[in-house]
Amino acid sequence: LKEAHGQGFKGAMIGTQPKGKGGVLDDPSLLPFWEAADSLGSIVFIHPVFESGDDRVHDYGMANAVGRITDTLIAMSRLIYAGHVTRFANIKIVAGICLEADGKDWFTTAYMVKDDAPVKSVKDLKGGTAGVLGFKTATDLWVRAALLDAGLTPDKDVKVVPIPFPAMGPAVRADKVTLGTFVEPFYSAEASKGGLRTLFTAVKAVGYDHELLDLWFGEKFLKAQPDAVRAFLADYAAVTRYYLANQAQAKRDIHKAGFVRTPLEIYLKNADWKRDPGARVDIASLRKLAVFMYEKLGWLEKPVNVDEMVDLGYLPR
Repeated sequence: LKEAHGQGFKGAMIGTQPKGKGGVLDDPSLLPFWEAADSLGSIVFIHPVFESGDDRVHDYGMANAVGRITDTLIAMSRLIYAGHVTRFANIKIVAGICLEADGKDWFTTAYMVKDDAPVKSVKDLKGGTAGVLGFKTATDLWVRAALLDAGLTPDKDVKVVPIPFPAMGPAVRADKVTLGTFVEPFYSAEASKGGLRTLFTAVKAVGYDHELLDLWFGEKFLKAQPDAVRAFLADYAAVTRYYLANQAQAKRDIHKAGFVRTPLEIYLKNADWKRDPGARVDIASLRKLAVFMYEKLGWLEKPVNVDEMVDLGYLPR
């Protein structure tokens, strides 16, 4: 990486699974890479591996529609929850993408059980199993928050296991897990079949609306290319506003461009997460999440100063 910078390059690309098929980006053996990237202010493009390292997504166009999205989400979540974004803090959150928020106009991640399951509240999950996308992912955080709020101890009272999103519905229906995590388009697909009901949502689990996805830039890049960042974010905010005002047509355009493989008639009906039209970040929610991850989950080695990690000064006024 240092040699590449010496040749005039600004960064590098790394796969989500550094062993080709397997491995994780927060592996201790990769610490020298992240330390170098941090000190050099590198732009690191994290790319999903070929076929996402999962043979199950080879059919039906699922490699792009499901596999690579899930693969990237897991890789990024591991970096976040392993503490890399705080340990290598040469980065800033500059804009928000979407939030987990209550409301009839948008989607929030749902945790569902079978209709006929003897589970009427979170407390009734004691002795059961909860399926999440992966350990120390947002889906894991939400289920642990709900269990703790109900007076249950995760991993002791309720076993938490990783399950890919496409397999979540079948796992709940076959009683392999008591509770499953559902995002779109899997939520709508399973809800249309009947037989499952929502026990709680991501928002109900933590008790407040909160950030789900954000945009990050390296501080050195921000200082070196402030005009480029402002221009990019101006375009991003404008596109977000267009999408929110013309969602049906925007979805058709996105689908036509091949970015989404879900059948168009289904994609048009899927609710989306809440998006701020100005791409603003709910900093207060990030503060709460950081405290929760440090004090309740022990996922952070030390307290995080969220305000120092966010700079909204590059967004259009």
